[in-house]
Amino acid sequence: IVNARRLFSSCINEEAIEEEGIDVILSFINTELGGWPILQGSTWDSSTFDLTNLLTKLGQYNVFTLYYVGTYPDEKNSSSYCIYVGQGSLGLSDRSYYINETGITQAYRQYMKNIALALTNDTS
Repeated sequence: IVNARRLFSSCINEEAIEEEGIDVILSFINTELGGWPILQGSTWDSSTFDLTNLLTKLGQYNVFTLYYVGTYPDEKNSSSYCIYVGQGSLGLSDRSYYINETGITQAYRQYMKNIALALTNDTS
């Protein structure tokens, strides 16, 4: 409960968030996740990109894009656990969003653009 309170307090401390700005998240993206090509533009070096490392790091934060790995109690023996490997998520919950263009997919695309623009401070 103590950690939950600390997390909540850090999230609502708007003064500290504004003071730190985007530097914290940019540092995380660049150092922990290996960068984001859309933010680095022509300086992106694909030869240093490590997909395995990226997926491992994202998994540590419970972000499973290509696959999901988890453990669940064994249905046949509740004293043991089974490893589950399943389908990940790319952000939108339903497959049909990726096949058919809808208002939801347009809004999601705009949302991702807005995030990229905010992180690059691009006002154009």
